[in-house]
Amino acid sequence: MVMVPVNFVAIATSLGVFWFYFNQHIPLTYNLNRLPLPATVIRDPLVCQWSFAILGLLFIGYWVAQSLSFPVSFLTAIAALVMLALVGRWFNRDATAVIPIGKVLRKAPWSIILLTLGIYLVAIGLRNAGITALLSQQLASLSVWGLTLSAAGTGFLATLLSGVINNLPTILINAQALQDLTEIDPAIREVMVYATVIGCNIGAKITPI
Repeated sequence: MVMVPVNFVAIATSLGVFWFYFNQHIPLTYNLNRLPLPATVIRDPLVCQWSFAILGLLFIGYWVAQSLSFPVSFLTAIAALVMLALVGRWFNRDATAVIPIGKVLRKAPWSIILLTLGIYLVAIGLRNAGITALLSQQLASLSVWGLTLSAAGTGFLATLLSGVINNLPTILINAQALQDLTEIDPAIREVMVYATVIGCNIGAKITPI
């Protein structure tokens, strides 16, 4: 509920910046006859149509799963299996699949997935080495400085770590460190959570730039 208005502000800001820079280059109307027919570019209409419904249900499912404390990974796996069934026409053995699942899997970016798993293993190793306890101590020290300085300090710390070891493991490590902070003001702890999210996303973008 907190992130819904934040997302709307982010979308509105992005649209405003794009409009400011590119408005003079965007025509008010354009010739639709120059566009190809949908039937010529949509390879599998069944998958295309059902994907909207599945993604919509998945979005709603995330909200419901959060309120029920149900792992969202299960919902994602179910949605993926349904999509695979649609693509492979598993429900109709006489039908021929339009999209070759084997080729898609072979060309999937497995190296990125292995890299992500490796990064998480590094994060787990850092936790076992005691970095989570050290972070908890630093965050506890920041919490006594009030709401604003706690948020700023947590954000800068998350940005630094994210720039070094990537945003995903940093969020994992910081989340574990924040979970251990049970004796601080709940309002400050909540602000630290959002500062971590912001800092991790900023740090991951600063490094490649």
